[in-house]
Amino acid sequence: MAYEITLPRLGWDMEEGMLAGWLKADGEWVNAGELLFNVEGDKAVQEIEALDSGFLRILPNCPPLGDKVAVGTLLGFLVPKEEIDGFHFPGTESLTECDCTYLRTWRMNSGTLLTRGPCVSFQ
Repeated sequence: MAYEITLPRLGWDMEEGMLAGWLKADGEWVNAGELLFNVEGDKAVQEIEALDSGFLRILPNCPPLGDKVAVGTLLGFLVPKEEIDGFHFPGTESLTECDCTYLRTWRMNSGTLLTRGPCVSFQ
């Protein structure tokens, strides 16, 4: 079973902290006890170690580095070797790629940029 990685409480009255940086890359194997990420609290930057072993899977919508994050916020998972091939982030099990494409419009200072990408369908 995948182990949830959440923002820990560093002190009794801590309600939020800043996600200062990941020390391992998404998809990298992590052993229990290895340093995983940094959290900046009110008084110091704390290195957080992995409490379990597995492949690190950072949530696609994980808060950006430097953002304030509430204690307990889900940041990612440590996925065991035997589960990594079938692993899906919670809530994405019903997403599949289809043969269509969508058109995105990006507004830029110098004009408009149009890009195409894969479409996703819900089953």
